[in-house]
Amino acid sequence: MLWRRWRLTVGWFKRWLIWEFWPPWFFYLPTILWVSLLSLRYLGPLKATSVNPGISAYGKFLLNTKSDKLSGFSPEYVAPFELLKYKEDLGKRTGKAMDFVKKHNFPVVLKPNLGGRGVGVWIVKDSDQLKSDIEMIDYDAIIQAYVSGVEYGIFWIRHPKEKKGHVVSITEKRLPKITGDGKRTLEELVLTHPRSVCMAKKHLTYLSNRLDYIPKNGESVLIGEVGTHSLGALFLDGSEIHTPELDSRFSSISQSHDGFYFGRFDVRAPSIEHLKAGRKIQILELNALFGEMTHIWDSRRGLLNAWSTLCKQWSQAYSIGAHNRFQGASKARYWDVVKETWNVWRLNRRHKRATSLRNERIQASFL
Repeated sequence: MLWRRWRLTVGWFKRWLIWEFWPPWFFYLPTILWVSLLSLRYLGPLKATSVNPGISAYGKFLLNTKSDKLSGFSPEYVAPFELLKYKEDLGKRTGKAMDFVKKHNFPVVLKPNLGGRGVGVWIVKDSDQLKSDIEMIDYDAIIQAYVSGVEYGIFWIRHPKEKKGHVVSITEKRLPKITGDGKRTLEELVLTHPRSVCMAKKHLTYLSNRLDYIPKNGESVLIGEVGTHSLGALFLDGSEIHTPELDSRFSSISQSHDGFYFGRFDVRAPSIEHLKAGRKIQILELNALFGEMTHIWDSRRGLLNAWSTLCKQWSQAYSIGAHNRFQGASKARYWDVVKETWNVWRLNRRHKRATSLRNERIQASFL
């Protein structure tokens, strides 16, 4: 027990020593300063909210719902999903979900319709768990078909003055894994691994029913199932797979959504070869104004590169937003920002509470 506490303490210290794990409020300080300067240059902090008028047309400027953003694209590009509204009767929501499973099979992904950073995103593998999860959540959610294959983040930008857009960032997402040695338990492997110890609490929660399992020598074990950096996934610069075919495919995808100019697609494809050829790509999510070029989290690129990339990204967002605003696009009002920020904060608390309750139920089922 003392050794476990010690290793968790080591993980806490390492999160402060390694910039990749810094808390958001600390990591983004230079970016916030740069955005403040851009606000002065463009005579208003909210000009960037006009960057995607086709998305803000849904009624929000900062964070739009996943279902609204995905519905704006041709269905052939999007992993199938269904919106489950909390205001609807529980039986109706459950019925919708079960009908969806009959068509697309397990596993499925259940996630908040409005949210971020992987909070409340669950992989559901059977009917009992799905019914339990739907009964527990008190917010709108979407159920989405699980797409196997490689996962990447693709950032695409097109200035309205240009006819053609470009893929400007590619991120390979690797789910967190550890390799067994035939001697140590999963808990010991997580707590001694130089990277996983930094996110040990999240990984140990995911492995709660298997902590005493001793993997065979060379056996690879997943210690997380959601491709989100804040949940321990490894993000690597994937620019080496950039091809004209990939660029062309995302130009087609992006231009199928009227009024979309700037954002990151989280996608999956059967293989890297398919992705390079621009074939069989399925969109899981779209992150617009507040999406970031996630290759910045590749520690090999360095902290200064991460900050520089984010500053350039926001410069482009303001440039596009200012142009669209000049052309008559609407922008957020200060009251919109306050209201949306408050709503997102409240929803995020619900997502965390639901996730905590779900983890407790899963752990209790194995006692």
